[in-house]
Amino acid sequence: MFKFRLDRLLKLKLSQENQVKLQLAAVRMKIRDLQDQITSAEDLLRDLYKSMLQNSSRGVMGMQITQWLMYIDAEKMWVKKLYQELNLLKEQEENLKDQYMAARRDRKILENLRTRRFKRYVFDQDRLNRLYLDEVALRKVSRGEG
Repeated sequence: MFKFRLDRLLKLKLSQENQVKLQLAAVRMKIRDLQDQITSAEDLLRDLYKSMLQNSSRGVMGMQITQWLMYIDAEKMWVKKLYQELNLLKEQEENLKDQYMAARRDRKILENLRTRRFKRYVFDQDRLNRLYLDEVALRKVSRGEG
């Protein structure tokens, strides 16, 4: 019966690979959500600029324009913060991709080793079976049964 001595290590590598894969999926989902937030914040900024320009042509007071500008600046800062978070998440995604590729490579190496060992086991078993059958045949011939 074939038993791979590094089977526990292979299972551990597979588990690590799956764990990193799940982390990578979570980070990618966060990136998509953040990109959606950035898009909506940029759309809001465009709308604010348009409405400020339209209202300023109608004769808006200086205090209202100041409030518009403060609100626009706050939105710009929010978008800048979102871009910084996005950059951090993309760096984290790259690190997780590297970890995933390393874990995958390690798992593949162990699987290939297990495959080679299994083929060697099958070859050795076949050789032993042939030796046994040859010995049985020799005994029959030597007794005069064959």
